[in-house]
Amino acid sequence: MIAVAVMTIAGCKDKEEQTASAPGHVPVTGISLSDHSLEIEAGSKRIITVTLTPGNASKWYVSWTSGDENVVSVDVGRGFCELTARKVGSTTLAATTEDGGYTATCTVNVLSRAQNPVAGVILNPNTTLDLNHLETGRKILMLASVMPANADNKTVIWSSSDESVATISDGLLECTGVGSATITIESDENSAITQSIDIAVTNGDVFIIADFEIDAAGTQYRTFNGTGIAEVADASKLPADAEDIECDPIEGKVLHIHGENVHADYGPTGVQVIPEFVVKLPAGKKLSDYSTLSIDLYFYRGTDNGGTNAAGAGWYGGGMMLSIGFPVGGDELTDLRKPGFGNAAELGTTALRAQGVIGATDNWAVRTWARECQISLTNLPAGYEDLTEFYLRVGNQSGAIKGLMDNVKLIK
Repeated sequence: MIAVAVMTIAGCKDKEEQTASAPGHVPVTGISLSDHSLEIEAGSKRIITVTLTPGNASKWYVSWTSGDENVVSVDVGRGFCELTARKVGSTTLAATTEDGGYTATCTVNVLSRAQNPVAGVILNPNTTLDLNHLETGRKILMLASVMPANADNKTVIWSSSDESVATISDGLLECTGVGSATITIESDENSAITQSIDIAVTNGDVFIIADFEIDAAGTQYRTFNGTGIAEVADASKLPADAEDIECDPIEGKVLHIHGENVHADYGPTGVQVIPEFVVKLPAGKKLSDYSTLSIDLYFYRGTDNGGTNAAGAGWYGGGMMLSIGFPVGGDELTDLRKPGFGNAAELGTTALRAQGVIGATDNWAVRTWARECQISLTNLPAGYEDLTEFYLRVGNQSGAIKGLMDNVKLIK
């Protein structure tokens, strides 16, 4: 037996068949490799040679395959195969003759070349939420760690078993539809080292627009006309400009809405602060599938109050305003603000008092969270029922809000 070149015999099928049956044709009767099993470090290369039986076989073509090219890739040369160990793991290389279909294999185990190899990975959900009862739109920033702490390669690969239910990228989980999925992290160094958790998105009747938990403290949301400040902050450290805030003991992050001289006036004497959110509904959902916008609110009086409700009150004006816009070309917005839709008639001063958001006229900020304040989405104007992506602005209809906002969501 002799080592032979790995090459393609040019010519059409008919000519090959003629050659196989031609006088003097020597058929292949077997194949063997120089190695039946190998251990090799990640990043290394190795040559495997091939031998056909008999040595004077007429047709020499051999094809090569790798069971997992993420672990080992192959580069075919004349009479040999050069393999490259990509990452820790195990796979099988196969060489098959064109003549006769004979196959020989080589098992390749790729070992870590790191001085401090990865021994394990840990997936931390990083939330107190029940992972078996999540809502569509919910976002969770999960964490991954590698053991030991001094491992050379700390990179992990995130994956979801069903991206129609949940997607994950660099630890950011986004619930996209009702169903179950398995979230997995895999060591980049060793594909055999993994950890998984199961999640279930069970509530398609609620869509979370923002709960601010995945945002870094200080992240600013766009505001209507670019006025005032709407920034994410730690709920336990709020706010520096309040003289009377007495937050309920809560954990996590909220949206702090404030600005210098917050006032009902649109002009230079005051600032209207209306946060804006970008909304993309789950597949198959449209705006008219939801009946209500729900928000948690907390108003406070600022240090610039000066003894009047107007200058520094947490609340000043006739009621909550809801504005919905959508791109018409470029960054332009078609804006919706009309009486009877998300204005004082929907969540006005009287309704706010009834829901416990604001107090009497001389004490507008009641210094407590009003949970799930609601604005109706019924009777949508023509052209808005079928929206699946849009801008949503929500704030005080006529001016001032100084306070906190949390858990902005749509309810069916």
